[in-house]
Order: sequence, then structure tokens, then C-alpha cells
Amino acid sequence: MGTTDPVRLVRDARDAVERVNNAFLDDGARLSAPAVSATVQALKELVERLPQALDQAAAVIELLGARERVVMDTGQDAEAFTAEVAAQLRAAATSSEQLAKELAAPASTLFHMGGRTGDCGRAGWPVDLSGAWARGPTPSPGPGRRGPTGNPCPVPTASGSRSIPVGGEAAVWTTRGGSPSGCSP
Repeated sequence: MGTTDPVRLVRDARDAVERVNNAFLDDGARLSAPAVSATVQALKELVERLPQALDQAAAVIELLGARERVVMDTGQDAEAFTAEVAAQLRAAATSSEQLAKELAAPASTLFHMGGRTGDCGRAGWPVDLSGAWARGPTPSPGPGRRGPTGNPCPVPTASGSRSIPVGGEAAVWTTRGGSPSGCSP
């Protein structure tokens, strides 16, 4: 079972966000729109949980203050400081609620975006942050943009694959779930 230490949990979340930043910086060109969508949705969900965590931190510091379990290293009375900190934490909770609301619009729009390659597999399958699409560049399946089964380039979806021809090209619209099939890995 994992840790229940709130400091460790928050630091793990911080470190995970840092890894996301690095993935965007290092592998941004290889990511797909669905991978960005899933990442933004997860970030939105993280931000949506901040108000409760901040409110709970405010409640705990007030409880500790009421039980006279808080001391200031300056020797000052802690009562006023605990009330001030609790108010500041609740203000931060309100601000994070606004951030979550502001993330809703791009998360919604990103949800409807797909990725496109000009040839099935030529540009390689997109790579997302979770590793579900962890495939590097793949060789082109051959003439006519068809996979080894002779079908048009597949489009991975949560329930299978489908092809969407767009402007003479195979448009690969990927969604969360499923895995690429029909093209040579």
C-alpha cells in the first residue's frame, strides 16, 4: 500500500507534473492531439481537486490552532497567524476553482481533436504520455496506404479500427483506448 503522508503525496504529484513538462519539451513533436487532450484533461482533474485539499489544509491548521498545537518560531501568539493562513488557503482554493473552470473549455475542445499522418505508419504512431501508444516510427505498409491485411490504414479507436480518407490521404484519428492494428509495427 502506498504512503498516506500528505507531504510525500503532494511531492509525488509535483514530480509527475515536472515529468509531464519534460515530456512536452522533449517529445512534443511526437505527441498526438489525443495525448495532449488526455494530459490536459488529467491536469484539469488535478486542479479540480486542489480546492478541497486547500480547504482541508485550512481546516486542519484551524483545528491545530484551536488545540494550541501551533507555535511560531518568532515567539508570537499563533492564533492570529493560524486564522490568517486558513483565510489565505481558502482564497487559494477559490482561485484554483477558477483555474479548473478555465481549463474546461480547452479540455473540451481538445477532446474532439485527432491526429493525422499522410501515410499509415510512415510518420509513426503518435506517442502519448501514458505509454499506451508507445510505438516509434514504423515503416510504410506499402503502396496504396494499406496495412498488411490489405485494408486501408486503420484508425485505432476504443472499440477497434476504422479508416477516414481525407483529401486523398489517410487521416489517422486516434482516440484514447485501443491500440494500432493492421499496420506493420
